[in-house]
Amino acid sequence: MPNPWLILTVLIVWAGSLFFVGRWQNEAGQTSETVLWQATQNKELAEANAQILKLNNDARATEQKHAIELAAVAAEDEKENADVINKKDGLIAKLRAGTVQLRDPYATSCVQTGTSGASPATASAGGSDGAATGQLSEQFAEFLVNQDTRADQVVVELQACQKVVASDRKLPADTQANPL
Repeated sequence: MPNPWLILTVLIVWAGSLFFVGRWQNEAGQTSETVLWQATQNKELAEANAQILKLNNDARATEQKHAIELAAVAAEDEKENADVINKKDGLIAKLRAGTVQLRDPYATSCVQTGTSGASPATASAGGSDGAATGQLSEQFAEFLVNQDTRADQVVVELQACQKVVASDRKLPADTQANPL
């Protein structure tokens, strides 16, 4: 007859081995699942990072292109402003030299320019030595030229603003709302 203690010991060892083998297999399965999950997560993360990098590079390229367009608008604006100022300086120099005279065609002169009874318009058209009808003073002519220049500069600035707005409207809406 077999020894009951021996049977009990074998049963305890067998139950213990089942318990520890089951535990070992459970941990190996969990580790395997964790490794698969981490591999999937790493793959998705790598794809997301690649997409982020691509979007970042696209946004930077768009931003650089827009900066180049704005620099061109600024350069053109500076050139046009310089042209306006050069035009003003040339006109003022001609006014001071007397080669250009500004006149008010609607002004009437109170001074008779000749004894023949001719009208002031006829006398000035005939080249008399009298004062020219409606001729503006040099200071007032310069003032008017400066005002004209200021108006031209405002036009140039407004045109530059319109170009900037048009350039901004070319950008994708998501770039304007959420720059990276």
